Amino acid sequence: MKATDDDLREALGAGTRRARADRAGCPSADALAQAAEGTSQGVVGEVAEHLAQCADCALEYRLSSALKPWAEGAAAAVARPARPRQAAARSLPLALAACLVACLGLVGWVLALRQQGDRLQARLADASRSLEHAAAERPPASAPAADTAPTEALARPHPGVPLVDLFPRDATRGSAPAAFPVDTAGSPFVVLILNVREPTPRATYAVEILDARANVIWSAEGIEAGSEPLTLAVPSRLLSGEAYQIRLHRLGGGRRTLLEQYDLRVLGPRRSGRP
Repeated sequence: MKATDDDLREALGAGTRRARADRAGCPSADALAQAAEGTSQGVVGEVAEHLAQCADCALEYRLSSALKPWAEGAAAAVARPARPRQAAARSLPLALAACLVACLGLVGWVLALRQQGDRLQARLADASRSLEHAAAERPPASAPAADTAPTEALARPHPGVPLVDLFPRDATRGSAPAAFPVDTAGSPFVVLILNVREPTPRATYAVEILDARANVIWSAEGIEAGSEPLTLAVPSRLLSGEAYQIRLHRLGGGRRTLLEQYDLRVLGPRRSGRP
């Protein structure tokens, strides 16, 4: 039984009149609602008999029946948000438990890494102590014996040291005297006498020794000349080749001037014909 628009207007217009009428024998609004819902058969039978005699209650019954679907929809809409909250409330302990388990796992992993690091440090310390102990027990390495033969040879007198009297080339004539031969066998050094055509007392010289390829094998500067010719003691080991040239430079005024050149030919054991 559905209420129409005319029924609604009639109910609104007769609201004041029904309020003034005597309705002491009419069922209550709850009884009409229960009858409309059909929840109690006894209430439905009593209300049905009353509705046949009371037009006002019949109108209210139709209104309750018409509003029943709307009331059910509203109740469902109000109750629907409570379900997610209940599901969330049930899943929250599980999520907290999972987080706790993950945290405990991370803590265990960190502790394991720390223990592994401690073990590695202990091993490194043991290895370092072992190396130090082995180094302490190892006898010190003896230094190789130095070759003192040349030094000892120069420290004692030597008879028959070669004495070479060198004369310079004649630059004006473009000719040079034959290279003076010297035999270095059996002597630790050779003494060279550098004769100068125009000696200058207290002059300062620089001397160079060049091999056959014009490579400087020895040089010295700041040699001061005296009243005697300039002498030069050369180790025999330095003269391992056959032909050498000696250059004498004069130093002065910040300049270096070539003064004399000398030629020297060295005779070894085979070249001199000795056994």
